[in-house]
Amino acid sequence: MIGIGRHISPLCVAAAALLLLGAAMARGEPEAERSPRADDGPFAAFGRLIDESIAGITSGFKGARDTVDDIGGKAGDAAKAARDATDTVIKLPRTSVAAGHELCATAPNGAPDCRGAIATMCRTKGFESGRSLAAQSEQKCPAEAWLKGRQPTDADCRLDSYVTRALCQ
Repeated sequence: MIGIGRHISPLCVAAAALLLLGAAMARGEPEAERSPRADDGPFAAFGRLIDESIAGITSGFKGARDTVDDIGGKAGDAAKAARDATDTVIKLPRTSVAAGHELCATAPNGAPDCRGAIATMCRTKGFESGRSLAAQSEQKCPAEAWLKGRQPTDADCRLDSYVTRALCQ
């Protein structure tokens, strides 16, 4: 019968020794370490088992901490890359394409001057200035020439130019 109290039963000591021997064999320890030492006893073997368990746990915690630190470093690198990309996008000028049909003024030499038409078209979109992307020219002739049945001459007609698309900033 197994005694409970102050005395340790020989059966408990044998079971602990078998348990320690089985654990050592499962870990694949060399044969030299499996043989009993001079200071071996159930308490010494049990103390070594606890020491090895604690060492295994602390190395596991260290490995987990290293993994978390590595993940944290990678997350920090990703955040820095996202911040740099955002800074680059913010530095780009805000642009948009405006479409319409804005009449160009005529310069003193008779050529179309579309700067005012581009500015007007861009202001309607909320921008300050821009550049012409597409323009259109039309010849406007008085209807009277057509009604009288004659072909209008270049002197009768005028050439109007329009900005149809502008790149606004």
